[in-house]
Amino acid sequence: MLPTFVVIGAPKAGTTALYWYLAEHPQVHMSALKETNFFAYGVDDAGRLRYGDPQLHRFPVRSLDAYERLFADADGATAVGEISPIYLECPQAAGRMAGLLPDAQVICV
Repeated sequence: MLPTFVVIGAPKAGTTALYWYLAEHPQVHMSALKETNFFAYGVDDAGRLRYGDPQLHRFPVRSLDAYERLFADADGATAVGEISPIYLECPQAAGRMAGLLPDAQVICV
C-alpha cells in the first residue's frame, strides 16, 4: 500500500504536530518516519544530489522498496499518509509524487 495523502509545507509551520495528531487517529496510518523526503531525493550520474544541501537535508528513504515498507502494515486504514515539508520547495517532488501517487491528496501547511 502507498499513501493516499501527502503533507508538504513550510518549515516550522506545524507539520510535526499534525503528524502526531494524525498518527493517533485509529483510522489513519502514518509512516513510522516523519520526513521520509523520498520524493525530493535524487542523484545525478556523478552521485551528487539533484536537490538539497547535504549539510542541511537528510534523505533517509532512497528507494521505492524502502518507501513501500513504511506502509506495509497499513491494511485496514481509511487514510495512509506521510509528511515531508521539503516537498514544497523541491522542484522535482510534485512530478515524482504525481507519477507514483496520481490519486493521492496533497495537503499544504
